[in-house]
This record gives sequence, structure tokens and C-alpha cells, in this order.
Amino acid sequence: MKTLWQDLRYGVRMLMKRPGLTLIAALSLALGIGANTSIFSIVNALFLRQLPVSEPDKLMFVFNGRRGNPWSVVSYPNYVDYRDKNEVFSELAAYGKIIVSLSGDERPDQVNGTIVTGNYFATLGARAALGRAISPEDDKTPNAHPVVVLSHRLWQSRFGGNRNVIGREIALNGNKFTIIGVAPAGFEGAEILEKSDIYTPMMMQAVARPPRGGFSGEMNPDLLQRRGPSWLRMIGRLKPGVTMEQAQAGISTLASQLEKAYPSENEGTIATLFPVSKVDPRGYTPLVTAAALLMSVVGMVLLIACANVANLLLARASARRKEIAVRLAMGASRSRLIRQLLTESVLLGILGGVAGLLIAIWTIDVLKTTPPPVGVFSFNLDFGVDGHVLWFTFGLSLLTGIVFGLAPALQSSRPDLLPSLKDESYAPVQSRRWFAMRNLLVVAQVALSLAPLIGAGLFLRSLWRIQSVHPGFDADKVLTASLSINLLRYTTRQGREFYRQTVERVGSLPGVEYQPLAQNHETGMTLHVRAAGDPMNIAAAVRREVNSIEKNLPLTDLQPMSALIGASLYPARMGAVLIGVFGLLALLLAAVGLYGVMSYAVSQRTREIGVRMALGAQARDVLRLVLREAMTLVVIGMTIGWGLAAALSRLIESFLFGVGSMDAVTFAAIPILLTMVALLASYLPARRAMKVDPLVALRCD
Repeated sequence: MKTLWQDLRYGVRMLMKRPGLTLIAALSLALGIGANTSIFSIVNALFLRQLPVSEPDKLMFVFNGRRGNPWSVVSYPNYVDYRDKNEVFSELAAYGKIIVSLSGDERPDQVNGTIVTGNYFATLGARAALGRAISPEDDKTPNAHPVVVLSHRLWQSRFGGNRNVIGREIALNGNKFTIIGVAPAGFEGAEILEKSDIYTPMMMQAVARPPRGGFSGEMNPDLLQRRGPSWLRMIGRLKPGVTMEQAQAGISTLASQLEKAYPSENEGTIATLFPVSKVDPRGYTPLVTAAALLMSVVGMVLLIACANVANLLLARASARRKEIAVRLAMGASRSRLIRQLLTESVLLGILGGVAGLLIAIWTIDVLKTTPPPVGVFSFNLDFGVDGHVLWFTFGLSLLTGIVFGLAPALQSSRPDLLPSLKDESYAPVQSRRWFAMRNLLVVAQVALSLAPLIGAGLFLRSLWRIQSVHPGFDADKVLTASLSINLLRYTTRQGREFYRQTVERVGSLPGVEYQPLAQNHETGMTLHVRAAGDPMNIAAAVRREVNSIEKNLPLTDLQPMSALIGASLYPARMGAVLIGVFGLLALLLAAVGLYGVMSYAVSQRTREIGVRMALGAQARDVLRLVLREAMTLVVIGMTIGWGLAAALSRLIESFLFGVGSMDAVTFAAIPILLTMVALLASYLPARRAMKVDPLVALRCD
């Protein structure tokens, strides 16, 4: 510990001795670590964060699917059999996603909700923050207990956090419900990504989730009595001592028994378990692909930053040759020197990690203040900095310090003792060895920067192709509004009359233009209103006219059609922006690295350049020499980078529209851009080489 403390103190002194180099290195690392931490916060929210419930690792999704499609839902009678006959779960609950019209003193809103069995909250181990949760007593008799539990978020936003909300009546789909509780903060359902704002008992299904045949509006028999229609998800808590494998075997046996008992409804039925701590398996693969893509890109950015810092440390090691040689001559072991140098690089990594964490926090705040348009994603993602993110940043900082510090430490710890002790600045063998290492790092930087740049180019080309598709009408003058009369149990006759009045009244508003509606009736339709000017100018009037016909019907997605089209392009646009930003960051770091290595090369070859010019070389010959060496490194790096880019493009192929993963335009244009930037980065030190005075250079040594 004493030696470690000495290494730490000496490392801090060395970093403070060269504040400029320390600042540049820390900033490079901060950009790389900050990018990785920002993306990891999203990955953490998707795959690592657990539900805020009791012992979440004991919870399992139970899917009741078919062979070839295991991730499916279950009917209520089948759920009852799974609940009562299984021997592996202490509790097995069922729930279904619903959309309801919430009305009361304010205008009606459409909110996401969950219809749950009476043991739902007990299964999850979640207690109400205010009032009580839904209990088995609330879920025994159909339509007998119209009660509701609010999410903490809805309680705050709609009811102002009023503690007297317990016992208050609200209207769900036009029916009176009594508020009995408020869920704890942070709890918004059994699934990590899908949030619910209200919870109501399963026995209230007839009004909370009206049964219907397709979208015709005609009522089906009660869903609670029919074994055929599957619409519920199951979640169970393992009994103490029961493993997931044992539970899978037990639930599979029960599924086989149900298939034999009810062959017409359950032919081919299988039961499959999946941990609740993971994303729903139906969306698992595309999310993993997207996360892998982003982490790969930011990983490349960090590697480029590491190469930059390694180059800086190699340059600093050149100035410390005599110090290191003296320590070796006095008996210091090479391993002792390597440990000291690694300590300095780890300190630099931690410094970059702290700055990177601040950058990540700022980036996350920016992303949170610019959420995606409503309806773009079917889930809500709450990401931020938590324990997982902090440990990731700390571990990445340590690893980064070792990665970029190891090669310079190995090189620096074996100097040519005699020239170094004599303080001879011209040590050909040592210079060639260090310069070869710096060249390898530049090649790696160019290769790693080309891949994300080509990825960004593919996304931009794809976005341009999508945006160039014309819808065939002027979307800027069309107002859209979703109408879901199925929430209010309208029959076909009532639904037709509602739509007739809606079209008639909205059509009579000033500035609104004819369209006929006499085709097939559906309970969920979208109202399109063509306006003479800005469609948002008539939005309030449209809402007023619709609510004058039906006060409990919420109008959702009230926006210009151009905004709706723009929202559909949000994933492509965000992909292009994120990959583009990281690609440009990689390009900037690579350019800085190339500039640094060429500047170092010029400084190390001052005498050689002076000799060449004394023998008759012209300034343009020196320029050509430096640029040729720089572009040789760039060409080698781009050749390797093309291979990396080809692999990356395969990963993003499913996200592209109208553009192949090996798009010739992108694979040609991006290297040209990289070449131009590399030429600029190389020209500056080459220009300095052109101005070398032969007499001064020859006197240097």
C-alpha cells in the first residue's frame, strides 16, 4: 500500500507538471467515455434495470403460445387452470393492456391502463403509496367493484398529488369508478418498458375492455367465459427453492394437460417462461440489435480516443527518456517502471471518466427534454444515471487507462540506456520504434473512424430516400384526430350516427373542406380535416364539436398530418443523428491523432529534412514527402476500415430504406471525405516542415 500511495502521488505530480497535455488527453477520453456512458444508460434501462418490486428475480412471465410462436397470450379460463393447478408458483396473476377514456371535471383523456386479477399487486409485491391496492375481494363478482388504482405519475399530473383523492369518483369509458389507491412512485406495471396509468379489477372487463368482434362494434359474449380468445398475459412468483428449469418443466406438463382436456381451443399449445427482469421477448431481438449497433459505434469512438492519448503518452515518454534511463540505471526493475507509468495512465483515465460522466449527464438531460413524438414507440423508456451506470463508468475508466497506457508503458520502460543517459536527442533505433508504434495507432484510428462514418452515411441516404417519397397530397393542410368509440361500447347503429354528426358538424366549421364517409363502419377511425390554412387554427373547434356530441370521448393525436408523417420518420432521423454525431466525433479524433503523429514525425526528422534541403531538396519535395507518408497511413487504415464498415452495415441493414447495406455512393463518398480531412490534418505539419532552416537544423545535433 505504501508503494501504491507513492505511485499515486508521483503520478498526480507528473500530470500537474504538464497541464496542457493532461487537459487534451482528459478531454479526448471524456468524449469517448461520455458517449459510451450515455448509450449505456439506455442499454441499462432496457436490459439491466429491474422492476421496483419485492424480489424481482423470482418473477417470471408465463407465455401460452403455439409451436413456432411461443410468445403469446392466454384466455381467462386457461389462466384460471394455470393458476389453480400449477405447483411451481406461489402466486400467478393475469393482466391485460387496455386503453380507456378518462373523464371527470376536466376534458376527457385517453390513457393507458391495465386490467388485473385480484392477486396482481400481491404477486408483484407492490404496495400502494396511498390508500390500498386491488385485492382478491375486488375481483370475485363481475361488475360488482368498479374501483381503480392510479399510477403515481397520473396522481401527480392530473390530480395535483391531492391526498384526498381516495374515494373520489371518475369516469372510465363513461362509467363511474371509485379511486381506492395510488401506486408507489416508480411502479408503472409488470413490464419495464410499457407504462400504465390506471389499474382496475379483471371482473370489470365488460366496461374496462368491452368485447367486440374486430372493429365492427358488435358485442361478443363475455371474454371471461370463453376459452378461445386469448388476450391476457401471465406473471408468476416462483415458490421458494423452485428453479426456473423446474418451473418450466411443471408448467409445460400443465399445458399438455390443457391441450388434452380442451383440444379444440388448445391444440398445439405450449407454455414458456421468461424472466421479468428482461425485455419482453417479442421485442428483444430488434432492441438487442439496435443496442449492439450503438454500443459498437461508441466503442469505436472510445478506441480512437485511447489511440490519441496513447500517442500523447508516447510523445511525453520521448521527453522522459533520461528520467526513465536514470531510474533503470539505479536499479529500478522494468515491472516497477511499468506499474508507475500505468498508475499515471489510470489516473488520467479516471480524470477522463469523471469529465465523461458529466458529459453523459448533460447528454441524457438533453435527450430527456427532446422526447420522441407521441405514438412513435410502443413503450416508454426511463433512462438516467443509477448505480449500474456509475459502476460502468468507473470500470470503463480503469479499463481505458490500462488500454491506452499499456503500449506506451512497455515502450518507455526499455530505452536505449547509453544515448538516453547522455541526453542525446537523436536516438535512431528508439525513434524508429516509437514512430512505428505511433503509425500503428494512426492506422487504427483511421480504420475505426471510417466504419461509423459509413454507417452515418447509410442512415442519411436512407432518411433522404424516405423523405423524398411524396404522399400524394398536401399533408400540411390536413388535421388528424383519432376517434375510438369502442371505448364507449357503441353499437354499429350508434357508431354510424356518431360519425355522421361528427362529419356534418366539423364540415360546417369555417375554413374546413367535403369528404364523404359511407363505407365500412369501424369503431376506431381517424378524422381527417382539410383546412384552408394552418390546420391547428381549427383544432380547438374540432375538439369542441366532437365533445358536444359525446362528452366522454377523448380526441387523441390531434395534429397536422405532416407532423404525423414526420413522427413516422423519427427512428430513421434519430439513427442518422446519433450515428452521424458519433461518426463526426470519431473523424475529429482521428484527424487530431493524424495531426499529432505527423507533427511528432516532423520534429523528430528536423535534422534529416535539413540535410535534404541542404542537398538541394525544394520545399515542394518536403511537402510531398510528408504528405506521402501521411496518406500511406490513411490508405492502409481505410482499407482495414472498409472491412469493418462492411460488417457494421450488415448490422444496420434492417433499419435502412431504399439503400443497400453496401451502397456504392456511401462507400465511395465517405472515404473521399476522410481523405480530405486527413490531407488537411497532414498539410499543417507538412507546411511547418517546408519552413525548416537547413543551417539551424544541422546545428541541432
